[in-house]
Amino acid sequence: MTLFAVFPSPIGEWDAFTLVVEGDIDAAAAPTFADAVRAAISVLAGRRLILDFTGVTNLDSTGLRVLAFAQVACQQVGSTLTLRRAPPSVRRVLENGGLAHEIDIEPF
Repeated sequence: MTLFAVFPSPIGEWDAFTLVVEGDIDAAAAPTFADAVRAAISVLAGRRLILDFTGVTNLDSTGLRVLAFAQVACQQVGSTLTLRRAPPSVRRVLENGGLAHEIDIEPF
């Protein structure tokens, strides 16, 4: 069983909506992750969507597809997507998948 959790951050920024993501973002977790991202995007109202990846332990191609969707969806509503504290293993997947230059990634 894959351990995965996603929830709104209790500490917000006035110009952003932050989701805290933890665990493996794989085929089992991708639907839940995608639902949370869609829900967040629906309430952005021009704010940034920040995905706090501090607790992410793995990102596979299904998670990468959710991030690609999130990037496009944010652009469509006039917002931006930012990854916060993405570990090196996640950064490598983003680089190999071609998304590292499409998504704003804050320094670790």
